[in-house]
Amino acid sequence: MHALLVSLLLVGGTAYPVDDPVLTGNLLYRAGQMAEIDCPEKRVAPGNRDLARKYVRSIVDCLNTAWADHMARVGVPMPPAGVGFVNRPEVRCGVMWRQNIQGQYCPADRRFDVLLDQRLLATPHDLSTFLLAAHEYAHHVQHMTGILWAEVNLPTSGQAEELERSRRIELQAECLAGVFMGSTWKSLRRPDSDVRDLRRMMALDDDGAGINGSHGSPRNRETWFTRGFESRDAKSCNTFNASEPRVG
Repeated sequence: MHALLVSLLLVGGTAYPVDDPVLTGNLLYRAGQMAEIDCPEKRVAPGNRDLARKYVRSIVDCLNTAWADHMARVGVPMPPAGVGFVNRPEVRCGVMWRQNIQGQYCPADRRFDVLLDQRLLATPHDLSTFLLAAHEYAHHVQHMTGILWAEVNLPTSGQAEELERSRRIELQAECLAGVFMGSTWKSLRRPDSDVRDLRRMMALDDDGAGINGSHGSPRNRETWFTRGFESRDAKSCNTFNASEPRVG
């Protein structure tokens, strides 16, 4: 089986409506509300790569614990995911790092990598770095629950369906990131204005480089994240049962 790379772009196609129970009736949706998690943040500072790495690793430790405990409720093993870092675009998971990509998950290695460039290092203390880690980890959850491979194996009928399939995967990952962040929120001891600012940024973040076509509109990304954040339940993240406008 060829290596699958999940970054800010997926390739392949699909046919709708989806009738694969791995996608529409996955055990992921039956695990209930995620328990509140104690995940205090590590200190970060602008321009400091060492602190940024420690910060992200601490989040990944929380993610590994939280999702393993959560999926144990429905008998799904959740081996830990690793995290790596690059300072500049390079070959990872067998392919060259794509332009405008901040993080990418490699199922073959059960690891995601984070690009520690000036864009991330300029404001490492805002919630976008936390969201990045939670989103890339969500692809690990999709991998371990069979969602990634079930989605890849759906039949294709052209580019429009390829992009829609990618959006359903990516918007689900945004929602699952919200589930985790909602479960950790109290322990972060941040003002509610921080998550409002994050949502506002997501709703306005038009990259203008084609990523929206594979990841969904800014408004839909913000909407799915909010669904997960407020519910703390992956049941609210079933993008494969959603109508096309909600994954546009």
